[in-house]
Amino acid sequence: MQPKAFNEWVQPLSNKLYSSALRLVVNREDAKDIVQEVVLKLWEKRNELDTIEYPEAWAMKIVMNKSLDWLKKHKPIYMDLNDNVFQVNTSDDISKHLHHQEQLNTIHHLVQQMKPLQKAIFELREIQGRSYTEIAELLEIDINQVKVNLHRIRKKLKEHCEALEDYGIAKN
Repeated sequence: MQPKAFNEWVQPLSNKLYSSALRLVVNREDAKDIVQEVVLKLWEKRNELDTIEYPEAWAMKIVMNKSLDWLKKHKPIYMDLNDNVFQVNTSDDISKHLHHQEQLNTIHHLVQQMKPLQKAIFELREIQGRSYTEIAELLEIDINQVKVNLHRIRKKLKEHCEALEDYGIAKN
């Protein structure tokens, strides 16, 4: 791949790579470093990119792996779930809004406590909307492991949200 063609391909992709890295490592500078490493690796492999069936998916896989490696080496920094991910209908009354905000806080707290792999699976499925197969391929794990982890994550989130609903407090 020629330098100009490479630049035209990688420029729009870099925002997507950065977004994925940032959701996992949360720190902007670390996410930029990860993307820089990935772009460098892509540049080194630019002559082979034409032979790769899905080069964008391959680049995303590299970002996920580098982000997970970073999380393993460093104390986890926690993902920030904000109202851009979970929209609130402004026509709802204030009590519904407060209840929704409390649920978001509970989910945020639980996401902070997840292991790096669970955090990555949650991010890929629930925020990016990836399929089980895509997640398994990106994280290089068995599809059943993806399903089991998602089941456990959802069960834990449901239990905490139900406790909040029933008792007004989140479980620890």
